[in-house]
Amino acid sequence: ETVDINGCSSAQRDTDGDNVTDLLDKCMGFNDAKDTNNNGIPDDCESESEEESYIGEDRKANSNLLSIKNTVIALAGVVILLLCLRLKSSDNS
Repeated sequence: ETVDINGCSSAQRDTDGDNVTDLLDKCMGFNDAKDTNNNGIPDDCESESEEESYIGEDRKANSNLLSIKNTVIALAGVVILLLCLRLKSSDNS
């Protein structure tokens, strides 16, 4: 295998300087480490539709968490109501 002037073989080259060898580089010419949404696709190689899809999934997850939270609050209210009714009925006995 041949080496360049820096002594690197083709398997060791990092032509875009992002500390990822060209053989493993997901986004040639850009920084592979820049992935703000942590979906495994470097930001500069991510299409808008992929970004929008990720944002949509994030919103859906937040909506699900809010739904769970509201259900827990409603159930807590029912439990409190049942306890109050039980206490009231025991006071009348």
